[in-house]
Amino acid sequence: MSSTQPFLKGVMVLIPAFALGRAQELLLILDEYWSNHPDLHNIPIYYASPLAKRCMAVYQTYINSMNERIRNQFANLNPFDFKHISPLKSIDNFNDVGPSVVMASPSGLQSGLSRQLFEMWCSDKKNACVIPGMSWKERWKKPSSMNPRMLL
Repeated sequence: MSSTQPFLKGVMVLIPAFALGRAQELLLILDEYWSNHPDLHNIPIYYASPLAKRCMAVYQTYINSMNERIRNQFANLNPFDFKHISPLKSIDNFNDVGPSVVMASPSGLQSGLSRQLFEMWCSDKKNACVIPGMSWKERWKKPSSMNPRMLL
């Protein structure tokens, strides 16, 4: 299966993530993957977290604290200057047409844009919600905020 095959069906992928740390790492991975797969260049990636956007400046300031690979990349270009990822200020600024990948906070889907997108997209079986990091049991400790049947 090619990397674009799922997107040909208009798949929307939600990645609920923490605004700090993990989000930046995932954004670096996604941008690199998209760069290495030209067939994905027409599939937009968005990150929807004002805090994550503000933190990019901090990551750029403390580049010497990053691993060797990031420091080496920074010598040639800024790895946090994403080529295939755009910030998304709000759901009002999102054109929900066609395939896309959206990383949004909060990671627990309890509120905010990640929750709004989850509710909009979860009823369509072709869409996906990729939950990075925590185990399933850890993620859903407080089922009072969600109906578990909705998740299955």
